[in-house]
Amino acid sequence: MRVEWRAGAVAVGNGECRFAGGWDETVRLWPAYPWKASDYPGDASLSPEARVDLYRSNRLAERRNRARVAEEAQARLRARETEQLDRCAGNLRAIHTALMSSRAAHNDALPDWLSQLVPDYLSTATLLCPRDSEHGLSLYYPDPGTSTSYSFEFCGSVWGTGSIRAWKESQRKDYGDDVIPLVRCHHHGKRLNLSYSGRVYISNLRWEDAPVHLEYPPPSDSATSPPAAARESAGPPGP
Repeated sequence: MRVEWRAGAVAVGNGECRFAGGWDETVRLWPAYPWKASDYPGDASLSPEARVDLYRSNRLAERRNRARVAEEAQARLRARETEQLDRCAGNLRAIHTALMSSRAAHNDALPDWLSQLVPDYLSTATLLCPRDSEHGLSLYYPDPGTSTSYSFEFCGSVWGTGSIRAWKESQRKDYGDDVIPLVRCHHHGKRLNLSYSGRVYISNLRWEDAPVHLEYPPPSDSATSPPAAARESAGPPGP
């Protein structure tokens, strides 16, 4: 059977239906869209125009519902990522407090590893980023004493004939305490950094190349940037 009308056509046969033709809005939304009659939520007594109208209305409702579900999922994902960033930033600030307390108790000397802060100044839970699915994966300068998500940039590791700490101290003179990372987290896409002075900010992998270092959490009015670095220090390539 084939039913036709002047604005377009609906072909019905063997359970398959197709509409196309000169109905501008219908063709614009679903040009030559194939569908099964068994899936079509229309009353067989309705006119072909009414059946297509109903079909179009239901399809639009489905698309809007899918878009709403996707937006809600994205909102939940953003909220989860923000919550993880907040917790990680809290861990970094706690690590800074612990490092400064340890430094004061040991004649102004930093420990060689973050694991040396446990249990006197920190708990092991503080050394784990909530975004770290490996539960203790440090991408740079792995701590030999415990599992930690964070890279201690002023660790006691040796590089060639020199030390990582000596290289970082030279960078500290060039970039300043507000910029030079003391501890870094590499588990958020962008890097979350704890500066020597206790400032938490976001940067790229190479923080030296970033023109702007974004405070975390950002100030309510506008993000501020620290003074520009004077120059890059000579040293081994690294984070």
